[in-house]
Amino acid sequence: AKGEVVAWDSTNRILKYIQTEWGGIDSNKNITAFAGTEVVQGSSSLSPTGTIASGGITNPEIAYHSGDIMYVENRAPIVRASDQTENIKLVIEF
Repeated sequence: AKGEVVAWDSTNRILKYIQTEWGGIDSNKNITAFAGTEVVQGSSSLSPTGTIASGGITNPEIAYHSGDIMYVENRAPIVRASDQTENIKLVIEF
């Protein structure tokens, strides 16, 4: 499995990550996440930098596919120039 580090607490040695690629599919057709005792390695050095402690993985803080879309505004297509830039704003509320 692959993920991106989003926070590191060096005092408590807690690494928070977002899993961007899954390791595979289990026998029940569920995607597999990181598991205990898997090796953690850097993306540029490719050298092992640590091992996830047995029982050291917790449930995510946000449930996968649990969000609601509160507002959608469908607009007609707009003709744009190839060198035109756009600003996109996204509001996320917890």
